[in-house]
Amino acid sequence: MTLDYANREIYLEKDPNYKVARKETFTISQSDPRKRGRTSGLGLIRLGHQSVGPLEILEMTAAGTPSRAGIEKGDWILEINGSPVGNLTVEQLFGPTTARPGTVVRLTMRHDDVTREVTLRTE
Repeated sequence: MTLDYANREIYLEKDPNYKVARKETFTISQSDPRKRGRTSGLGLIRLGHQSVGPLEILEMTAAGTPSRAGIEKGDWILEINGSPVGNLTVEQLFGPTTARPGTVVRLTMRHDDVTREVTLRTE
């Protein structure tokens, strides 16, 4: 960026190495085909993800595991089982959140400026 004070102009030039972070929204199927009408997993329904960076919780079950652990809509998942989400494949991102009941999943979460680790068990 160049500021030309004499002519009151601003000149912008795009950095050739700049990559636009594309935001995607994922809806996670919670149905358990073995139990009609039942759900499985962590209770996270919709997550927002940019091509780089953490996952944002957009929607979750009202009385599920995340709610009981104090996780809220708008919180950010920084790590899953100790691995930063930016380094994970889609299968690694969503596999633990939809794992069979009783699976322990460690999440590093950010709420506003507070970062904490939460250990959850899938239902």
